[in-house]
Amino acid sequence: ANISLYWMKLDNEIWYDYATSKYQNYGKTSHKGIEAGLDFKINKSFSSFMNYTYSRAKNENGSYAGEYLTNIPIHKVSSGLHFTTEFGLSWDLMVTYIGSSYIDSANNNKLPSYTTADTKISYQYKMVKIFAGIDNLFDKGYNSYGFVSSNTKYFNPAPGRTFTLGVEAKF
Repeated sequence: ANISLYWMKLDNEIWYDYATSKYQNYGKTSHKGIEAGLDFKINKSFSSFMNYTYSRAKNENGSYAGEYLTNIPIHKVSSGLHFTTEFGLSWDLMVTYIGSSYIDSANNNKLPSYTTADTKISYQYKMVKIFAGIDNLFDKGYNSYGFVSSNTKYFNPAPGRTFTLGVEAKF
């Protein structure tokens, strides 16, 4: 089990404003949160984990004082299974929930929450690992970012199902 608490106060946080295509200065902001996780060894071959993050990122001055910063989800939860064999084969399955976030400084518009699943299979032989993975396993359509400009909402769609193949060598 693990737990981390954090509290940051920033005087001049910089962020990229997609509505104006410029970097902006939020001014004073605060970031407070908690991250907690559990790892379980089910048996010799199976293990599992669960992580939770609560993040409270707020503007601390100006006309939006007390409002949440944009595109920072308040809740995030991930959970997964790991299976491994004695002869180097392993398989991972992970499900991640990203909570809703605000897409405007006034906190009037939200980016909806979404859940994705990812999987990966790998084979390790001595210093070399060969792997194949699928992110967004069920090809879930969701937006990973959004903003409001001139009362129009804009969203950045996340990639659909993606495939990864690779070789890794450790010396």
